[in-house]
Amino acid sequence: MMDQTLSILFGALIASIVPIATLIINRMQWRIEKKIELLRLKHDRLLSIYTEALDKIGSSLADETWPSDVTSKILVYGSKEVQNTIESYVTNDERSDSLKSSFYYQLSEACNKHLLEIQDNIENLL
Repeated sequence: MMDQTLSILFGALIASIVPIATLIINRMQWRIEKKIELLRLKHDRLLSIYTEALDKIGSSLADETWPSDVTSKILVYGSKEVQNTIESYVTNDERSDSLKSSFYYQLSEACNKHLLEIQDNIENLL
């Protein structure tokens, strides 16, 4: 009698391994898919912010005006490199044409690097 009970319990244990393993694997896949989805949304949002920022900042460099809405978005959502690029330009007293074009190039490069990092994270998860 005891042998039959142990055999039944052992069989039930073996039979429950597959559904539990399936649940764990499905959960891991769902988390990866969700992370990819969130990274894609972040990439799209930042692409929009950076495109708007580069357009507005590029046109405002000539007359030394700063679009505060764009600057605040970059300081909140931008990468540290993008933030540092803007802060270093704003705090610099010299505003020659070569510095303006250099700043715009550095800002564009920093924005693209940030977007590329997110894209690389997505590719690593796939």
